Amino acid sequence: MLILGFVLLGSTVVLPQFTQTLLGYTATDAGLALSPGGLVIMGCMPIVGYLLTRGFDPRSMVIFGLVVARSRSTR
Repeated sequence: MLILGFVLLGSTVVLPQFTQTLLGYTATDAGLALSPGGLVIMGCMPIVGYLLTRGFDPRSMVIFGLVVARSRSTR
C-alpha cells in the first residue's frame, strides 16, 4: 500500500509539475496534456467491474495490464 501511495501521489502531483516546469506548459496545457490518461482510466473502470463480476481472476487482469503497459512503453 505504501508503494501504491507513492505511485498515485507521483502521477497526481509530480507529472503536472514536470510538464509545467521542465516542458514549459501552462497549467491549463498541462491539464489538457494529462487528461487523456484519466479519461481512459474512467472508461476502463466499468469494464473491469463487469469482468470481475463475471468471475475473471483479478491477478490475471493485473498481469495483463502490466504487460500491455510494458509493451506500450518499449515502442
